[in-house]
Amino acid sequence: MNSSVVKSVVCLAILALAVWMAPCRAAANDKLLWHIGTPGHGNAGFALAPNGWRQYAQSPGYTTGPNNAPTNLAAIQPHYGNHDPFYVVGFSKQSAWPYVLPGPADVWAGFHGPYGTWSDSVSHVGIIAFELGTVAPHGHATLVINMVDTAANNPPLVSVAVNGHTVKKQLPPGSGNASLNGNLSAAKPYVWRIKFLIGRLQAGNNRITIRTLRGSWIMFGAIQLFAPSGTTMEAPTEAAMLGAHWDNVTLAKSPAGQAVQALRLHLFCGKAAQSLQVRIGGSASMAIHGAAGIHTIRLTVPPARRAGTTVIELIADGKTVSSLTAVRKPVPHRTIYVLPHSHVDVGYLYYQPVTIHLHHVYIDDGLDLIKKTARLSPAAQFKWNIESMIEVDGYLKGFEKTSPTLTANFINAVRAGKMGLDGTYCNELTGQCRPQELISWLHYAHEMRVRYGLKIDSAMLCDVPGVTWGAVPVLADAGIKYFLWGPNGLTQVGFTNNFNGKAFYWLSASGKQKIMVWQIANPNYCSPWFTVADVRPWLHWFAAKNPNYPYNIMYVMEGCDVAPPPTY
Repeated sequence: MNSSVVKSVVCLAILALAVWMAPCRAAANDKLLWHIGTPGHGNAGFALAPNGWRQYAQSPGYTTGPNNAPTNLAAIQPHYGNHDPFYVVGFSKQSAWPYVLPGPADVWAGFHGPYGTWSDSVSHVGIIAFELGTVAPHGHATLVINMVDTAANNPPLVSVAVNGHTVKKQLPPGSGNASLNGNLSAAKPYVWRIKFLIGRLQAGNNRITIRTLRGSWIMFGAIQLFAPSGTTMEAPTEAAMLGAHWDNVTLAKSPAGQAVQALRLHLFCGKAAQSLQVRIGGSASMAIHGAAGIHTIRLTVPPARRAGTTVIELIADGKTVSSLTAVRKPVPHRTIYVLPHSHVDVGYLYYQPVTIHLHHVYIDDGLDLIKKTARLSPAAQFKWNIESMIEVDGYLKGFEKTSPTLTANFINAVRAGKMGLDGTYCNELTGQCRPQELISWLHYAHEMRVRYGLKIDSAMLCDVPGVTWGAVPVLADAGIKYFLWGPNGLTQVGFTNNFNGKAFYWLSASGKQKIMVWQIANPNYCSPWFTVADVRPWLHWFAAKNPNYPYNIMYVMEGCDVAPPPTY
């Protein structure tokens, strides 16, 4: 192939890419098909504006009929929550679309529940659905996204898809959080114009998605779609599916006690009292009595045995009006091990004597809970863990001579496996220690072994950003085989977070010693008390953060700074 032909091919390829991606203005003869908001009016009229970003993570409920029985959507009240916006042109009002679309870096906008907010690395997406009566035979359409502002320190990478055809753009930095909180005086507006072939649109249902792939938030001023003459809008009378997502992370339990896998559907009903049916993979699954509006429903089927793509169809008045595909996978079966403890944060919340005294009180509380739950099933019996030996040192010094009974209660709980001991004396900044100091770090554990004949082969370290390599031979030579680490994952961490949720053997520099390390998966070293209600949102966060997690067990440190044991 000669050079002129190569140049022609390259130019054609660049031209084809530019047709889809070029940020051009709408042609003079194009008409405005629809808009959300009005340019030049800031974020007025949008949901949560001007400063309600904290409310983004309010969780909506689901509508589910028992055993997939018919569900009446007319009884469901509208809601706005963290399952991201769905907007139907011609039906929805501007107040249905939020003034801000969070990014994966926005912890405040993700899975939200009693356990806290889990959103790190969770992408957010807004969906706009509209119906066209006719589409012009040729020409281009232009989607215009007017942004009032964007995040300053971590501006987002955003993708926009028109009926599945996607373009991405790294947005420039904006002015920052003042705009997010309602002060637009220093806002940096930005307009993204996306020109695409009119053939990307179709008569009937159409979908535009705006997704934040990386970084932080964008703030909307208006979204407009322009198209050539001959393209006409249609009133949204038909039902349509806006989204379909399998829960590939957790299973639910049916009223009959059987394990089931959930499918979350976002539906639009164009008219009241519509007779709708959802068909999954060619078999009817659920009948719905539709009320006009946008609804989120959840239906369940037996768990998948193999991975695959499922076709989900929405049938209205006997005909298929909408279909989507969703990836369905077998839900992995995993055991979650929860380690209850109180983090020894000396001097951070309280003076040192107060901190140590509180931990002595918590040991007594733990022993009391162990006694109270002794008659429950083994899995329900309470266990408590001593994070650092400094807690035990002061505790036993107060009782060894004056109260042999209390000392015996403690030692017996340790021997019975109800009270866990970990070998390090405190949460040391090991990088500042001389070898002698590292050795003394494990000395009190040695004393406990000798004095009471206890087995202490594990250690914990919490709320520090790193561990020196020199700690490995010291730990191994002191009889420590297992090292549980919960680093402070927020400051001076380097590449520490790369090991979150991972287990590995750590060899000493000489290669002669090794310890097994398990680094917790939490975004930080501890968490509030873990209840059954917390498991599902936590697992979804974890799956988004660790899509290729290889183990069938999981480890969670449960406890906060100088916090007491949970109530039972």
